[in-house]
Amino acid sequence: MSNILFIIGMHRSGTSALSGSTRFLGAIHAEASHGSNDNNIKGHFEPIEVVAANDQLLENVNRTWNDCRPPPVFDAPQKQGYETTFAKILDQEFGSGALVVVKDPRISLLTGLWGDGARRNGDTPRFAIALRDPAASASSIMRRDGLSAEAALAIWTRYMLEAEHNTRTETRAIIPAERFVSDPVTTLTELAEQLEITWPNSPQSTRAELETFIERGLLHAPLELETPILKTAREVYDALNILAEDSDNAQAMSTLDRIRKNFAPLSEQIHERMVLDQLHKAILNKWQVDDLLKTRRHTRQELEMALVRAHKYPWKPLVDSLKFRALTRLAKLVAPISQGRAEHFLRSASKRDPQRFSTK
Repeated sequence: MSNILFIIGMHRSGTSALSGSTRFLGAIHAEASHGSNDNNIKGHFEPIEVVAANDQLLENVNRTWNDCRPPPVFDAPQKQGYETTFAKILDQEFGSGALVVVKDPRISLLTGLWGDGARRNGDTPRFAIALRDPAASASSIMRRDGLSAEAALAIWTRYMLEAEHNTRTETRAIIPAERFVSDPVTTLTELAEQLEITWPNSPQSTRAELETFIERGLLHAPLELETPILKTAREVYDALNILAEDSDNAQAMSTLDRIRKNFAPLSEQIHERMVLDQLHKAILNKWQVDDLLKTRRHTRQELEMALVRAHKYPWKPLVDSLKFRALTRLAKLVAPISQGRAEHFLRSASKRDPQRFSTK
C-alpha cells in the first residue's frame, strides 16, 4: 500500500516545480517521464504512460487538454474500465513505496477516475492543487500555444473549477505558486501536515537543493489581458486562495459552485470561438506552407537546370572563372592609364571651361 500524491492544477501553474521538488524529498517517480524543453527548462516530471492514457481518454470522448467545456460524464461500465486501466498503470509504473508522486494537469479533469483507480490497488490518494494567478498562467499558455486570452483564461477556469470540485471528499491541499516559489521549505513542510504524509527526506534537510531548483524567475510577469472572462477567473482565484487558508470555508465553495454552474453554457460558446480561431490560423499556416513549398520547388528547378548545364558544358564554370580573373587583371592594368587620361582632360577643360567638370 502506498500514499499516492497526485499533483494537479492548470498547465503553467507550478505543477512541474512542485513535482520536481518532491524528488529531493525522496518521493517515488515514474522512470519514464517527460523531460525539459524550451518551455520548461527544469523538466515536466510527467509520467509518459499517465499522460498518454489521459490523452487517449480525452480523444475517446472528443476532447483535448485545452477544452474548456464541462468534462464528459461516464456511465458505470466506462468508469469501471478507465479505473481498471489507471490502476494497472499505477501498479506497473510506480510499484509499491511509501510515497508515490503522479503529476499531470489533465488529472484535474479526471480526478475521480484516478483516485478510484488508486484505491483499486489498495493505495491512498492525496491531491495537491497548484494555484497560480490566472492572468500569469494564461499569459504563459498564450506565449506557448498561441491561444487567445479568452480561450486561455477559460481553460484555466475549467481546470481549477474541476480540480477543486472533484477533490472535496479527498484529502487535499491547495498550494499558491507564489508562496511555494518564495519559500519552498515551509510550503512543503505544511503540505505534508495537511495531507498527513511523511517525506522520506525532510524539506529542511534538502533546503540547499530545493532553493537551487526553485527560482523566482520561473514565474514570468503576466501580459495585459482585456477580456470579460478575466473577472470570472479572478473570482475563482480569490475563492481558491480562501480555501488554501481555510479548507472547509463553505462560502468559498458556494461561490465556486455558482460559478461552475454559470460557466457551463459560457464555456461552450468560448470553445466554439476557439475552434474557429484555430481553424483560421490553420488555414493561414497552410497558405504559408504552400508558398514555402512553391518557393522550394522553384529553387529546386533552378538547381536542376544548373546541374544539367554543368553536365552539358562541364568546362563552362572554369572558363567563366578564367574570364572573370582576366578581366579583373586587365582592369587593374588599365586603371593607371585611365586615371592619367582623366586628369589630363580635367586640366585641359579647366582652362577653357572651368565649370564643365565642376563638382560644386
